[in-house]
Parts: sequence; structure tokens; C-alpha cells
Amino acid sequence: MTIPLDLHPITADQNCPSPRLPMSVVKEPVSGSNPFYGCAIMIIAALTFGGIVGWMLYSGYKQDKEIASFTVHDAPSLAASVLTDATREALQKKIDAFSEEAKKDKPATLTLSLEDLNQVIALAGEKKIGDYDYRNVVHFTAMDGKAGRLLANIRWQMNNLPLSKAPDRFLVGSASFLPRVDGGNFDVYLDTVEVPGKTVSPGFIGQLQTIPWLAVSKNNTDVAEVLKHVGAVEFLPDSSALVLKANVGK
Repeated sequence: MTIPLDLHPITADQNCPSPRLPMSVVKEPVSGSNPFYGCAIMIIAALTFGGIVGWMLYSGYKQDKEIASFTVHDAPSLAASVLTDATREALQKKIDAFSEEAKKDKPATLTLSLEDLNQVIALAGEKKIGDYDYRNVVHFTAMDGKAGRLLANIRWQMNNLPLSKAPDRFLVGSASFLPRVDGGNFDVYLDTVEVPGKTVSPGFIGQLQTIPWLAVSKNNTDVAEVLKHVGAVEFLPDSSALVLKANVGK
């Protein structure tokens, strides 16, 4: 057995007191505590938090006023595409044929004219595909193949401040959209916005440009499965149609 250096064994022949254990040392405070120290920390924290909340409220109020400067309350409906039984069936067959090949990892193309694009919006609205209905929000009016853009009229409802009882307001004007494949993900992004007689702030447009417009449709698993196979998108030379290409190079 190992014997600690500060203790010695006691035998029957020895008559010695019990070994002394080391004494603990208790340090006494040399100065009194300051009750205002903790209060100062709480005050600083409260001011910091209050400043953040105040800035958020101010920013929200400022943005709300900014949006109010280029929106209107009276927004007539957009031109709507009417699906007949024949056009609905033809469009559905075209989409289904592309989808089946794409999901089998086979090369496939889907050519959509301007009217086809608007009918796709109408068909998606009818079938309640996605969490948002783009009917009466976007109506495509032209294709600009050289710039790679889709041109459209928009009637986009803008939210009011929380708890506000203000009437509904809409961003009504024209816009351009960029269909693109980025990192194996196909989507459509807003590029420019114009409102007649009003100026839309560049900062606000910058926020709108980050919104992927097909994200609401990708909540549908079948749509998401097909779109993830789209590897390229292009316009026909005469800007008459948009072409989606699935499983490029396979």
C-alpha cells in the first residue's frame, strides 16, 4: 500500500496522537459588493434590446410607408387565360409526357409558348398545386429571348403592417422574370419592376429578386421531382417559346 507523505502509520507499540489533517483556508472578502453593478448590466441589456426592437419597428414603419408610395388600393383584375376542355387536355398530355421521361432520368424537352405559360398558371390554380395561386397575380405578355427574360403584367398584393386595418394594397405594373437553373435547381426569379407614374425603390426590388417563384409549387412532391431533373432552360431564336431540358447530357 502506498502511504501519503503527510501521514504515518500507527502501530500497536506507538502511542501518538491521530495524524493532523490539512486545514482549509477561507478567504474573507476584502471589499463590499456594489449593488449597482448588477443593475447597470440589466439597464444596458434592456437598452440594447429596446434599441433593437425600436430599430425593427422603425424599419418596418419606414418600409411600410415606402410600399404605400407605389401601391394602389383599386386594382383591376389581370387578363386571365381560359382553359377549354381541349386546351386543358392538350396541355396536360404535354406536361405528363415530359414528366414521365424526366422522372425516368431520360432526356426530355418541354416547349412552352407564351399562351402555354399562362395556361400552366391557370391549370396549377385549378388543381391547387402549391401554396399560392398565381392566377390574377401574373400574366405573361412577351418573351425576350436575347435577354433571356419573360415579360409580364403583375397585380401583386402587398401585406400591411401587423394589426393594421388598412385596406388591401397591390403592386400593379409590369415586370420581367428570369428563368434559370442554378446549382441543379430550376426556378424563376423577378428581375425588374415598373409601376406607371411611381418609383419603386431599388432596395425593395432587391428584396423581391431573392424570391423563388416556383418554390410554392415545389411543395407538391410530383412537381418537385420533375423540376429537379431540369438542367437547362433556353428560348427559341425567334422568342416564340421557352424550352425546358431535363437530364441534359444523359
